[in-house]
Amino acid sequence: MELSKFVSEVEKHLKNPTGFIAVTQGTNKLTKPNVNKNKYNFALQDVLAMAPNVETFIKQLPQYGFSDGATMTFRLKRGASTHLLSETTLKFGSQQLAAPIQPQEQSVAHQATPTLNPPTPMQYQSPAPTMPQPAMGFTQVPSHEWISLKVKEERHADLIERLNKAEKDRDKAESELRMEKEKTFGLERKLDTIADRHELAMERLEKDRKSFLETEAGKEVIGLAGRLPEMIQALKPNQPQIGAGGMANPLANASAAKQTFAQELINYPDEVVPLLQQVAYHTMNTDGFHEALVNQLGTMSTE
Repeated sequence: MELSKFVSEVEKHLKNPTGFIAVTQGTNKLTKPNVNKNKYNFALQDVLAMAPNVETFIKQLPQYGFSDGATMTFRLKRGASTHLLSETTLKFGSQQLAAPIQPQEQSVAHQATPTLNPPTPMQYQSPAPTMPQPAMGFTQVPSHEWISLKVKEERHADLIERLNKAEKDRDKAESELRMEKEKTFGLERKLDTIADRHELAMERLEKDRKSFLETEAGKEVIGLAGRLPEMIQALKPNQPQIGAGGMANPLANASAAKQTFAQELINYPDEVVPLLQQVAYHTMNTDGFHEALVNQLGTMSTE
């Protein structure tokens, strides 16, 4: 690989905030001065602290004791660990091996140009520079993966929001359903109570509607009705009216209907009087007696 292409690959790699290089040869390791932590890992700022540019840094490696066969590794930081991307074996010219250490201010034209062996099959892939720069402690990912993750994150947030809304709607529906069930239960209890009352009322009504003729008063009415023809015959007057012969009339202040009935009563046989008394008593004191009597008389009149 030509030096310019190799320098371009190194620069692209080091522009990645998580990218760094290391140079080793046997037990010899390129070390950052005045640093104890990660002193073998060179980021872009570490390289530029030792040389004005990447190309000069590479050409100056023999000054730090490296010769043909030295290895430059390309790595990425992944959290607390590192990931190896590729390795390249460096080969410098023989004059460079013998050359003394030159100050960094000397012109690059006076330095030997190294030749490089082909890299191993692990080729460095430079991440796309368009993606957001991660903070320290995060792993750099390709832009298309980053966009895909952002889309998934937004969809996930949307699903979470929809799920929360669905759960709230479910809780509301369950609460409304519970209230409706309580109302239904209350109405069912009221309906059962009304049904019980209705049944009781029907039983009472049925009892109240029991034929009056099945009662003792009804039986008396039936017996009385059987004797009505005799009573009607006995009601025909055959004696003079009360008050004749100069006697005082005790019904003088009674109504005409009462006076007429009293006059007719004189002509009734004695056995009829108790029946008429019972009819009068039950008519005034027994509920339904009058209606039953009227109905019975009406039935007898149509037969």
